[in-house]
Amino acid sequence: MIHPKAVSKKRTNKEIIKDVDAFVTVVLIDPIAIPLAKTLARLRVSPNAITTASLLFAILSGYALVNAQYLAAAISYYLSILLDCVDGKVARATGRTSNFGREYDAAADTISTLILSISTAMVGINTHNIFMTIVPITYLGDLWTATSYHNATRQSIDNSKASGAYKLPNNRMIYARPTPFDKAFYNFVIIPLVLGVLQQSVLTILVCIISILLSALAIGARIIRAIKSAAAK
Repeated sequence: MIHPKAVSKKRTNKEIIKDVDAFVTVVLIDPIAIPLAKTLARLRVSPNAITTASLLFAILSGYALVNAQYLAAAISYYLSILLDCVDGKVARATGRTSNFGREYDAAADTISTLILSISTAMVGINTHNIFMTIVPITYLGDLWTATSYHNATRQSIDNSKASGAYKLPNNRMIYARPTPFDKAFYNFVIIPLVLGVLQQSVLTILVCIISILLSALAIGARIIRAIKSAAAK
């Protein structure tokens, strides 16, 4: 049950956003997500319902991707990650944060990532683009090493203490390094967008190679950190 004060209290932007966030979130998502979250909070929409909608858009994006509807796939995944950013804001704005909500959101994110990764690999196979097939493999490796690092150290490799943070002109703080969220946007919005506009071209291959290199560098950095940490003990 929603506490009346939780809904009626006017929340400031600072109360519903994170202190430090991904570049994509701050620059490309939050300008829409923040006012949308406030509207949905006033309408008393359940954060878990928003998470479900986010997952459905991710499934739609994967379906569009394997059916060569690349622009539709890019738009659908943008809507998915938009709602993924909104659900937590609505929960904080209405005082409805819960362990179930966090677990459900994490499970939905995992399912979405697997669906889009498999779909992207299938597109690479169907179009004979080996680089696009490798993109989800390196991205999943990036996620796995990030999770392993977090579990081992209880702090994310991408947090502000580990990698530094920058303040934007609007006073929002962003991580200095690309986060897995930034890379998901790149892999499942930018790459399909380029593919939809340019089809198979040198630029399509180039954007895939950039994704592979970003994930490979992140994996390498975590491995080096782990080796140095082990040697210091």
